[in-house]
Amino acid sequence: RLARPSMLFLIAYDIADPKRLREVAHCLERYAERVQKSVFLFEGEPERLRGIQLELLHLIDPHEDRIQAWPIQTSQQMHRWDAGLTLPGQAKFVVISPRQMLLFEDRLS
Repeated sequence: RLARPSMLFLIAYDIADPKRLREVAHCLERYAERVQKSVFLFEGEPERLRGIQLELLHLIDPHEDRIQAWPIQTSQQMHRWDAGLTLPGQAKFVVISPRQMLLFEDRLS
């Protein structure tokens, strides 16, 4: 069996209840890189993402909460813009290219 290439997905959520919010965040922290308070970057096969999505569906109330995942196309030149506060211990910014993902941290603070 040939290995399937991994893909990048941007996952974001808006959870109404603080307990469910913590559960969703802890779940995603096991599989993906946090890039903002409620935004994660997942690298893996689409089948693996589907498994994570099923796990997340058991944690949310679909009448109050929302989780979204978008594939990031890495075959094209990507442009990024960012402004505002960076969370302590989190990447200052992320650069995604067809060959690699780079996380840059602010080491001055």
